[in-house]
Amino acid sequence: MTYLDALRSRRSNYDLTNKTSIPISELEDLLAQTLELSPTGFNSQSSRIVVLVEQKHQMFWNLVLAGIKKEIGDTPSFAKSQDKIANLRRSAGTILFYEDESVNDGLKEKFPLYAHNIGLWSEQSQGMLQMSVWTLLANYGMGASLQHYSELVATPLTQALGLNPKWRLIGQMPFGVPASIPQPKSKIPGRNRLVIAK
Repeated sequence: MTYLDALRSRRSNYDLTNKTSIPISELEDLLAQTLELSPTGFNSQSSRIVVLVEQKHQMFWNLVLAGIKKEIGDTPSFAKSQDKIANLRRSAGTILFYEDESVNDGLKEKFPLYAHNIGLWSEQSQGMLQMSVWTLLANYGMGASLQHYSELVATPLTQALGLNPKWRLIGQMPFGVPASIPQPKSKIPGRNRLVIAK
């Protein structure tokens, strides 16, 4: 598979099974390498990953559902959320993406001239890491989607997992072998969004 083939196969997929195409131990090694190879501003290496499987994976989606219910109550919207979360929890696991804010705070002190941009560069580093992980999963025949329930679960999740409170939860990626392939999406041709200046 070429790099572009891998990019083409990376799609938001919500119809996932609880199976993986490779053992979790192998995925752990691949994710560690992806963390090492992903670029970060000032070589900060501030990105962190937590992989939830089995009971911790289920616990996470229980926390999400409880957080949603606390926000909107037992409403028709909550019933729709229950269906969505039930679908996400059927996946094999969830990858959590974090930023270690103690690293970024240190950079702001060390480089005051650039302090106002450290947060922006941190988010850009996260985007590159998330894209790399998502493409890696696709390359190994797994599907994923990127979720953003951070505000609902960050504090109880940090406590439940015993994580550093300076780690800021950015996104959540349920993954697993796809049960079906998503329908194609319309795309604006890349040539229409590309300018070559000479």
